[in-house]
Amino acid sequence: MIKNLIIKLNKVRNKLANNEGAGYVEVLVTVVVLFLVITVIISSISVFTKQSDLKTFANSVLRTAELTGNIGNEVNTEITRQKTLLGINPTITFNKSGRIDLGDEIELEASLTVDIGSSSFGNIPITLRYRAKGRGEVYWKWKDIRLL
Repeated sequence: MIKNLIIKLNKVRNKLANNEGAGYVEVLVTVVVLFLVITVIISSISVFTKQSDLKTFANSVLRTAELTGNIGNEVNTEITRQKTLLGINPTITFNKSGRIDLGDEIELEASLTVDIGSSSFGNIPITLRYRAKGRGEVYWKWKDIRLL
């Protein structure tokens, strides 16, 4: 790999050593294209970090709902805490509301819109989605009591 890099650098040096102007233009175009590729890579890395933050957010909020057995004040507190901690503001939807009994499935979907491609290309919005599933871990005894 290093050997190939040295060979390519020698080719660039030979192009620059050439007295004709074509070598300079070729090197200049190569450098501009290289910077554009690096810019695209950097902007795509930010999307991957936002996706990771969204996954962390959803899993933490879902885990709180599983442990408390309801979607209420504790879950709202965790949502606020995660928004502050991660610096994101996703849209959240649960498939249930209120109390969740032992073994009942909970599903949370979080979505976040991220803009990429700023500057002269304009903004390109991308919607990131993450769906987390879990089961309630609290047994609500009052639910099974039947009045005669």
